[in-house]
Amino acid sequence: MDMTANGFIIDKKEPSDLVISLAGNPNVGKSSIFNELTRLRQHIGTITDFSSLEQFRQLLLDNGWTWLTAMNVILFILYHWSCSTTLLTIYKETKSKKWTFASFIIPTIIGVGITMMTTFIAHLFHLV
Repeated sequence: MDMTANGFIIDKKEPSDLVISLAGNPNVGKSSIFNELTRLRQHIGTITDFSSLEQFRQLLLDNGWTWLTAMNVILFILYHWSCSTTLLTIYKETKSKKWTFASFIIPTIIGVGITMMTTFIAHLFHLV
């Protein structure tokens, strides 16, 4: 099954197949971590191949993005977990799985909490 959104093609073999997107800076190990965790082979693509910002905007709108989705992505990126290199450094410096896990889980919980609170407030005031 091919899903097309303004030239961005996602090839799904079965309708029930999942599509997972990892966003982040280039060359930070997203593919390596994904492969290691899932033991799968990922397909690497880029969303910078759009000829215009309007084309990218339309892709997001076609997939249900709202201003709240964009706001929550920005907030989560600001508060999300540390990169794997940072966690590895923390483990090497402290030799403690406890502090490495704390360095992962605390920012993640804060990020999830802030996005949940933002969504609650937006719905409370009927902004979406």
